[in-house]
Amino acid sequence: MSSHDKQLKMKVNEADVFYREHGSGRPVLMIHGNPGSHTDFDELAKVMAAKGFRCVVPDRPGHGKNVKIQNFVDGKYNATGFFAEMIDKVCDGKAIVVGYSLGAYYAMKLAFAYPEKVGGLALVAPFISAKETDKASSIPRMMKLPVINKIISMIAPIAADGKLKKHLANVFSPESLDPARLKAYLVEYETIESVLATVTDKNELIDSAIDPSKMKKVECPCVVICGKKDMVINSVGQGEKIKQHVKHAFVENISDGGHGMMFNAALAARIADVIITNIEPKEAVNA
Repeated sequence: MSSHDKQLKMKVNEADVFYREHGSGRPVLMIHGNPGSHTDFDELAKVMAAKGFRCVVPDRPGHGKNVKIQNFVDGKYNATGFFAEMIDKVCDGKAIVVGYSLGAYYAMKLAFAYPEKVGGLALVAPFISAKETDKASSIPRMMKLPVINKIISMIAPIAADGKLKKHLANVFSPESLDPARLKAYLVEYETIESVLATVTDKNELIDSAIDPSKMKKVECPCVVICGKKDMVINSVGQGEKIKQHVKHAFVENISDGGHGMMFNAALAARIADVIITNIEPKEAVNA
């Protein structure tokens, strides 16, 4: 199935938005991790496109090719509204929403804030709640001070190098990360724009934690796919929490899956089958 890079004029931030579209059919909005980009979904989107879905995969505000679009503006986080508008403009007003890692946080928020727009919810290696000990970073606030901005812009990308290398190794565990791919990730994720976007979105996870009572309001089909070998977060534990609060949640724990399991073509195919089987109507699956 072919993919196409497209742009869309959005009201949120009044900017041109980049997204990649795979296939044709029932719309699926895919929300990537942190840091991340639309390429997080290359393998999964390829499989789902071949099965009759149209996968819409934007870079999140502040990330990738949407680096000029900000999530935190005038004291408000607006990523959830950004994705809701994308569903209206690109997905015919309703879509299955797939969230990967921190993208699952936004997918969940969409499901209870805009229930009429979400026809199904798929959360892969979900990161929907921070640790109680996590504290919001002061970097975004400090970046507003001109002198401090210059200092952080020089230091932050260098300081992020070791932490990012360790994070990426954990993402790809139990597999090893190809050196060329690691180099490409570092080039993309060590910019001050990427560092700031990553920190801002983690701050939102901490500052605007999802109230479990709101998860109880999710009515659409929900599938949660966790890797038992996840070295980044306890995604199995996060899956149990989701199942506890979301009445229709189905949880699949993949024994050989790590945090980045959907980057593996074979595991991406398994993930696609779980999503389709548990979200699509049976008559559509058997068609």
